[in-house]
Amino acid sequence: RSAYVGIFIFWFVFLFFYNKKIFKFLLFSCIPLMLIKKDSIFNIFFKTKTTEIDLFGASSGRTYIWKHNLKLFLGRPFYQKFLGSGLASETAHAIGGYDEIWSSHNDWISLLMTVGLVGVIVYAGVLLSFTIKVLKSHSNIKIKGFFIGSVLLFLSTTMLTNYFGRLEVSQSFWLILGCFYAFEKQNDNRLAPKNYADLNSS
Repeated sequence: RSAYVGIFIFWFVFLFFYNKKIFKFLLFSCIPLMLIKKDSIFNIFFKTKTTEIDLFGASSGRTYIWKHNLKLFLGRPFYQKFLGSGLASETAHAIGGYDEIWSSHNDWISLLMTVGLVGVIVYAGVLLSFTIKVLKSHSNIKIKGFFIGSVLLFLSTTMLTNYFGRLEVSQSFWLILGCFYAFEKQNDNRLAPKNYADLNSS
């Protein structure tokens, strides 16, 4: 389900850059679908089930889990807020003990709890610098739409589940980022003056 959210966001962003008419059509087409699926949306975010839900099987009660972890974070000493509690410090179940870090089903909250403010700032800085690089690049509008859409796809899914530690997902994302830098370097080489005559003529 989080993948569906990410795919929708990707196409919204890509089509916003690519073709505004198709973008508006897709936008208004999704409104009836959201009304039809409103019960599923409610279950994903607000309905809390049993505490025996497995880490990879939980699909609901996210806001309840997020509130617990954020409350736990605010009550921790400064050094733990700054550096976190360490990787793999979350429980093996969606809902654990009162003093435990529950499986957040949100990469940003997971990073905040495990590697602290430092980890979140570094992670956000990498994504922000990439986004700025794309927007300032010499690429055409379609290429920009694809890469910005890819970033927002990843961000939307990481806010609903834990993808950062899933090798098959995280590898694909960093591969896309690497492809952009390779593509941009090729563009820079193509636009660069070929010899001194080019420099003099400019």
